Amino acid sequence: MKNYQFLLTITLVSTSLYGEALQENTNLFNNDLVETSFLMQSRYTYDKIEHHPAVNDLVIRRIETGASLSPNQWISANFLYIFEDIGQGSEINLLEEAYISIANSSVTPFYLNVGKMLLPFGKFDYFTAREPYTIDYGETIRRGILVGYKENGLNLGTYAFMDKNDHGNEQLDYFGVTLDYDATWDDLELSTRVSYINDLTRAGGFMGILAEQSLQANKTPGFGLALSAAVDKLGFIAEYMTAGDDIAGENTKTAILNLEASYTFEFATAALSYIHTSEAEVADLPENVISITLPKEIFQYTTLSFEYANIESYDKLKQDSAVLQLAIAF
Repeated sequence: MKNYQFLLTITLVSTSLYGEALQENTNLFNNDLVETSFLMQSRYTYDKIEHHPAVNDLVIRRIETGASLSPNQWISANFLYIFEDIGQGSEINLLEEAYISIANSSVTPFYLNVGKMLLPFGKFDYFTAREPYTIDYGETIRRGILVGYKENGLNLGTYAFMDKNDHGNEQLDYFGVTLDYDATWDDLELSTRVSYINDLTRAGGFMGILAEQSLQANKTPGFGLALSAAVDKLGFIAEYMTAGDDIAGENTKTAILNLEASYTFEFATAALSYIHTSEAEVADLPENVISITLPKEIFQYTTLSFEYANIESYDKLKQDSAVLQLAIAF
């Protein structure tokens, strides 16, 4: 069975394409007191599965609006609100992040975040037009407390967060640790992360799919290892995420490997990606995905990307998927 998917996305965003911070953005709404962010995606999709009629959809795929308010050198209040239309009449409205940060790097390397936040499990860098499965299944947004130490490229953080325990009660029973190191040598830029979470099934993607399938999950530790490097016009990303034990019964020790490389030519950029999963049928994931992405800046802050992916399921079913994406970022 083959699945041909064409995707057109228009994006207005204050962060850069493909998950990295936009280095040169406008300062229309930003000053020493307030920094704002905004994202909007309008998306048209066309899907064709063999022996099935074509499916069309047009949605406001995602809207994000956020701000960071810093009334003094120690305190910042941060929030991010999102709206998503995930198709078929399903919509999501939620306050994704809302936390207070206490930090002053000129005085102390220690910092504290309290509230609802994206916890530092996984790194999630990518060059592709679509998000890799490491984001889909490893991203963990919860109410919690994070204590960190950041100095000379080293960033060590430990956190605890709220969720339902084995007795169905909301408790601060879950925790994790992360260690980052960033460095630059001449033209080489390097960024790494090692992360641990005491229950990978608390991550959004795994939690959602397990609830959807009404599966009884085991409390399973999760481990992540990520490396990003850039030298001149060449970029490289490697990320590995794995459960420490079976998630839900035998043969469910899910692992995800994402490898990506990019090269910027005079006329455009090309990126190649390979994703391999193991024991991931429980997460409704394919076994192998090979994709090529060709983004091109056609106007200032405007990028047109084409992406083709060949997808292979665990039963060796082949699937083709193509994406056409127009993104405006500033």
